[in-house]
Parts: sequence; structure tokens; C-alpha cells
Amino acid sequence: MTARIVFGNLALVGLAIAGALSLFPLWRSRTLSPDAIKRRTYWSGTVIATVCMFLAAWPDWRVGLFVSTAVGLTLVVLAGRYTRHIKIRGRVYGMPGANVPDRPPSRAPED
Repeated sequence: MTARIVFGNLALVGLAIAGALSLFPLWRSRTLSPDAIKRRTYWSGTVIATVCMFLAAWPDWRVGLFVSTAVGLTLVVLAGRYTRHIKIRGRVYGMPGANVPDRPPSRAPED
């Protein structure tokens, strides 16, 4: 098995995991809202996928840079179009009507 196949498969697995876990939070937090957990999961999977895409084409770094940039930009566009995962300085960017405050944390402080 070559490194190209391994990192290509890892990128696809990273995308699948990020997509699945960003749909709903798997854990509850006293300090983080479910929306913050979804955002962090989505962007962590995005970073893992873009790095793996770059490493999949490693000997040819130009192709790797192109592919990883294309995947990264595609995921940013998808996040802006269909989710509320883009939050900069407290303001949520994305789909229409997305600038609403995050939901409160799932667990009360006394849990």
C-alpha cells in the first residue's frame, strides 16, 4: 500500500467523521454550547482532511497544495451555505438568518 492510498483514505475517513459528528454533539458540556461543539468537530475534521489530502500527493507538492486548497475552500463554502459553523468574533456567518446566538450549554452547572 502506498502512502498516497493511505493518506487519501484517511482524508475520506476524516471527512466522513467530521460530517457525521458535526450533525449532533456526542457529548455534553457545562461550558460549551452544542453549537460550539459541532463547530469545533467540523473544523477539526476539515483540517485533518486537508492535511491528509496534501500528504496523499506528497512527492508532487504542487498537486497536493492544489488539492488540499480546493478541498478546504469547498468545505468552507459548504459550511457557509448549509450550516452555522462559521463564527468570527462572536458573529455567525452562513446561511440566511444564521446570526442567532448559540444555544446554552446542555448541562447545568450543578450537574
